[in-house]
Amino acid sequence: MRLALEVSAFEELLDIFLPSQCTLCQLPPSVICIDCLKSFEGKSRAVQRGNLRGTSLFEFDECSAKLIADFKEHGQFAIANKLIDHLLNEDVRDALLAMNPQVLVAVPSSAKSFAKRGFVPAQVIANRLARNLKLVAASKALWLNRIASDQAGLDQEARAENLIGAMKASVALSGKRVLLVDDIVTTGSSLVEAARAASVAGAEVVGFATLAETILKIAPGEPKRV
Repeated sequence: MRLALEVSAFEELLDIFLPSQCTLCQLPPSVICIDCLKSFEGKSRAVQRGNLRGTSLFEFDECSAKLIADFKEHGQFAIANKLIDHLLNEDVRDALLAMNPQVLVAVPSSAKSFAKRGFVPAQVIANRLARNLKLVAASKALWLNRIASDQAGLDQEARAENLIGAMKASVALSGKRVLLVDDIVTTGSSLVEAARAASVAGAEVVGFATLAETILKIAPGEPKRV
């Protein structure tokens, strides 16, 4: 495991030297313009999945899905970085720091996803959050130790069962207060498994942070899920 505070102006330089346009409104010169950034203001939310509590910067909907797809599938790091820089206001910052984390740990991608993208989206997010919070982000602290089935199409219970025992964590996390980081939280099964693995390695998982939360649909009369 490596601990590093990532501070780079690479994405900002790309905005300056490479022509681009906003993913949402198609206006130049940035992959997400200031007006579209403002549309996400005030949408951060406290989230709970199982026994884990966390914070998401906004709700996953049709609009944010376009941004996250460009970030994850087309390597537009500037989208995630600009969202974090703009939306990490005092209230959100205080909520995350109140958990008293020492290190941010990204939820791993599958080998197939990494081979396709060449990067781990959650690690990009963790690095930028660490920069803003003046903390450190761990690199390669969590990994998948077996191939899990594709989570798409699985219900909440099946997703959880599919991932049980799928992750391992570095013993270097032992004694550390860990804030888990992912791009999107849906049922929370990936975060719950990441928390289990980190705890087995001796870490204290204090919570999680994500860019977006998918609001779980609840049938009439069904108890609320967390």
